[in-house]
Amino acid sequence: MEKITRAAGCGEATRVGVDLAKRVIQVHAVNAQGKVLTTRALKREQFIEWSVQLPPGCMVAMEASSSTHHWARKLLAMGLDARIISAQLVSPYRLEGHTGKNDANDAAAICEAASRPQMRFIPVKSVEQQSMLCVHRLREGIKTDRTACINRIRGLLAEFGLVVTQGADKLKDVLSELLEDASNELGTLGRLTLQRAQIQWHELDAHLAWCDERIAAHAKANPAVKAAATLMGIGPVDRDGGRLQAVQERRAVRRVDRPHATPALQRGQEQPGRHHQAG
Repeated sequence: MEKITRAAGCGEATRVGVDLAKRVIQVHAVNAQGKVLTTRALKREQFIEWSVQLPPGCMVAMEASSSTHHWARKLLAMGLDARIISAQLVSPYRLEGHTGKNDANDAAAICEAASRPQMRFIPVKSVEQQSMLCVHRLREGIKTDRTACINRIRGLLAEFGLVVTQGADKLKDVLSELLEDASNELGTLGRLTLQRAQIQWHELDAHLAWCDERIAAHAKANPAVKAAATLMGIGPVDRDGGRLQAVQERRAVRRVDRPHATPALQRGQEQPGRHHQAG
């Protein structure tokens, strides 16, 4: 593995831009004066070995992706200054624009974006926060599947002239009765199909309940969640630690989009002296 500070008189690396991919990791290292020290592609298993050569406290910036927080935790444990940048904030620093998008240009753009004094970085998630966020993402997917399942059942019933009042609870109350009613137009195969859909609905409800139990248990043990519970309009799911972390990331991105905005404007308040009349 080649050294990073080989060029005579160039000094050691102070900032590295990293473009993460499934099989190859592109790095772009510069010194304090912004002179490029090295730019190369590494295999994933070589990245940590390469990073060990970096001086303590060296900034290693990465674009947010599915594995970024994993690598950031590894780099922080090595004494490096791991930073994560939202992808939309990296794009303006790509020299060739969208037409020149490749691993090398992306790594250089990340390195350049990290040097900006107004840049806001995404906080690195701990293993606990990442795990809770997994629960929230699973829950959102289950909610989507559950809604689709209910709408599918309604659509299938309507094909046989069976229309139920809006509301999942109302459909649940009468579904079994409709499936057992021999006087309606439902055929044997149609009834069996809807029974399978009903079983799927029950399974999705059970999965959703499991996620809510995990979120509730986490809420009891997390001080930040307890503090959020005192705010009006914040429910048990929204105030959970995993959600709070995601909200903090979105706020960091918005502050970069409006770097000169006052704190009041950043919180979404009206600018003093400007009033909006209700239409």
